[in-house]
Amino acid sequence: MKIGLFGGSFDPVHNTHIKIAQESAKRYNIDKIIFIPAKNPPHREKKNPIDPRYRLDMLNLAIRGRKDFTLSDFEIKRERVTYTADTIKHFRKKFPDDEIFFIIGADALAEIPHWKKGMGLLKMCKFIVAQRPSVKISGKYDVLYLKDVNSDISSSYIRKNIYLNNVSKFMPPGVYSYVRKNYLYLDECIKEYLKKRLDSAKYKHTIGAADVAVKLAKTFGADPRKTLIASLLHDLGRIHSISSYEAYLNENKLHFKGLEEIERKNPFLLHSFISADMSKKIFKIKDTEILNAIKNHTFGAPKYNATLYDKIIYVSDTIAPDRRFKNISGIRNVAYRNINKAMFLCSAIKMHYIIKKGKWLAPQSVAVYNSYRIYES
Repeated sequence: MKIGLFGGSFDPVHNTHIKIAQESAKRYNIDKIIFIPAKNPPHREKKNPIDPRYRLDMLNLAIRGRKDFTLSDFEIKRERVTYTADTIKHFRKKFPDDEIFFIIGADALAEIPHWKKGMGLLKMCKFIVAQRPSVKISGKYDVLYLKDVNSDISSSYIRKNIYLNNVSKFMPPGVYSYVRKNYLYLDECIKEYLKKRLDSAKYKHTIGAADVAVKLAKTFGADPRKTLIASLLHDLGRIHSISSYEAYLNENKLHFKGLEEIERKNPFLLHSFISADMSKKIFKIKDTEILNAIKNHTFGAPKYNATLYDKIIYVSDTIAPDRRFKNISGIRNVAYRNINKAMFLCSAIKMHYIIKKGKWLAPQSVAVYNSYRIYES
């Protein structure tokens, strides 16, 4: 048999990957293509690809119905870094009587001299190289070429655009829906969106708060992905100026009990409600725990109806690395031991700051403070 090994991050798998596999099989009479997702590719700029279980699921959806396509978790199961030479050796040993081919893109071929074993890899088996319009290849390589197959649509482009533009046409059936259902790559897309629209200080705060939120989620058993999404979106509304908040509320019919007083007393606080609404409209967030955590991050939520996500986003926003409240370091230490006590301390420090500045104290903030007073000592 002729067996093609197709390695890569597949983060996510897209139509060009499948087309490369199909054309390799067709043009070079390959009997079986084995997709081998990498655990953490040593040669790629993007380290730490998304959790392997998601990439395996997406690949299974992408190759479903193809008897000549299969999937191997060889690299994912290994504890140590796996190099291309290791993978080729493994499959040559597994299929000693078969002819092995290794499938890569033109950009990867250009980097081979810098890989482990370098040019010696090309002597271990035949390489099939999918050409890419933007990559020029030297004729010095003894490889098999696939012309007119590759494109400049990349996994990175899909990751950055999957929630903002229609990229479903670039992905195999089922994969696009799977990504959206599991909020995959949403954090990358949100960061790209915010970086272009928030000033540097606000963006730095968002990233810092998100890092803290994920650590708190792992400490207290919340879903880190949901927490990350909620935290990244908590200040989405701040891409608008405070002076435009009232117009946004009117245009989107967001007026409900309690907001009118905030509009009059401190319109800045409206950004949490606007952030939640924009999260629904721009990024199609439907998860109520995420949306409520965004909405509640300025006032907090009273203990009797607060979710763990409400608490984490409120606390992480308050103790983010850029915050300079007095005694903030002590609250940071408490936060990882007792989230409820951290809620009390955060609400107290905010109220003290507001009173000191002579600003309006929202009734919602007082309710939060009172509900967590049992953790005062």
